[in-house]
Amino acid sequence: MRFQILTRVQGSHRDVFLKFDHSLLTQLTPPGIRMELLHAQEPSEPGAYIQLRVTILGIIRQNWENAFSHYALGELECHFVDEGRVMPFPIRYWRHDHRVLADGAHHAIINDDVTFKTGFFLLDWIMYPILWMQFRFRQPIYRRVFGKG
Repeated sequence: MRFQILTRVQGSHRDVFLKFDHSLLTQLTPPGIRMELLHAQEPSEPGAYIQLRVTILGIIRQNWENAFSHYALGELECHFVDEGRVMPFPIRYWRHDHRVLADGAHHAIINDDVTFKTGFFLLDWIMYPILWMQFRFRQPIYRRVFGKG
């Protein structure tokens, strides 16, 4: 399953992209989920990864580890990709491409491009709106942090 959430914000694409750090990640966590950083490297480092402990509704605790597989600073687009190594149940495959595209001199488009699989067709369709809403939750936070585009 794949979805994309596009958010237009103020700032050059490079300036916006360079603010994608661990502090921003913690702000993007939706209600009902607590995220603890266990290990965090910058996505530009070769072999870098991030390890999280996710607690859902104060009850369910799971580890999540993603490896950073791509990193690029371009003239019209900057992006990095994290891919799941250890994922919370029921996710079996995870790929999140964090893309920031130039939209004129003073605006950028943040594109959260997410692909996931659970291994079961019906469960994929159940998880789709849940994950989509979690990423849709990021839009007002992006606009608050970077300015409305």
